Amino acid sequence: YLHDHLPPAVRDHVHYAAVGGPSIAGELAARRDTSVVFVSRNAEILPKLQALFATPYYHIWTSTDMIGVEVAVALKNPFAMAVSLAAGMAEAEPEPDPAGAQMHNYAAAIFAQSLAEIAYLTEKMGGRPESVFSLPGAGDLYVTTQGGRNSRMGRLLGMGLAYQDAVEELSGETIEGADNVIKIVPVIDQLIAAGKLDADAVPLLRTLYAILTRNDRTIDFDRFFAKLPFSPPRPTGHPADQPDN
Repeated sequence: YLHDHLPPAVRDHVHYAAVGGPSIAGELAARRDTSVVFVSRNAEILPKLQALFATPYYHIWTSTDMIGVEVAVALKNPFAMAVSLAAGMAEAEPEPDPAGAQMHNYAAAIFAQSLAEIAYLTEKMGGRPESVFSLPGAGDLYVTTQGGRNSRMGRLLGMGLAYQDAVEELSGETIEGADNVIKIVPVIDQLIAAGKLDADAVPLLRTLYAILTRNDRTIDFDRFFAKLPFSPPRPTGHPADQPDN
């Protein structure tokens, strides 16, 4: 975390804050309504910062959940890449669907699972889930899926390009989402092996790793939402699906 990387002289004597949430710079520069969260461990400085920076179009909420906001900000890029797979898959179809069908259902399920995995990891790290299901998590993830480097990478992967070929296609651009997955997932696997994390809680993140490292695009939707209070889908051929004699 940011706090852990600051020298003690700064950490103990300087009050710092960060900004999270959906904030495309060009839109903010054009004075379009933008909503963000200012976060700090020191609650006393937040109203002062809010008063200093707020404008009629720059709407600021405040939070002391530094961990929750940091985790959401770090994971938005990998999961935005995952959501954007759907756009690439639709684009790669040999012919458009005659009825104009897209892959929004596919993307929406991945978006929802992304939030579930971010929330799980946030709570494990000591953050609060409300940061995930509001501006720093859901809001920032949504806006990141609408464009940018990570979204373009996801689209290229969805079109069938291998990761290295997609990197060449985006030559000169840093793809934080891919870099994060390649670094994070081996650590997550170690924590799973040690019994500290549940593999069923992060299937999408591990699938992203398989896509990037092995070009394996198999997404098992039936493994999604395992940590939510839903009954899982029945496998095809379940006895209850058979007609009565």
